[in-house]
Amino acid sequence: MNTYTYTVFDANPHTSSGTAWPHAQELSVEAATDADARKLVLSSLTRMCSTLGLEDGYVPGQRIYTLVWNQDGVLIGNPPTYTLHEHDLGLPVCQL
Repeated sequence: MNTYTYTVFDANPHTSSGTAWPHAQELSVEAATDADARKLVLSSLTRMCSTLGLEDGYVPGQRIYTLVWNQDGVLIGNPPTYTLHEHDLGLPVCQL
């Protein structure tokens, strides 16, 4: 197993002034491969997003980004992103 670190951002850190979440900087996961690490980070990100609310300044459709590094400090592949949904923000989900 290898240790990977990741940080969560409220906007794309490559193209904007995305701000790292203070409580989600340099978190770590243990994984056998880069692909496994990305899956674990996305799962963690999904759980984190489910605790957000409108009062936090987020809206449905907004994307939340991560950067993931391997144990050598190398950025690995396409970082996972998550699109916020109504249910993440505690809003009722319209069903047609």
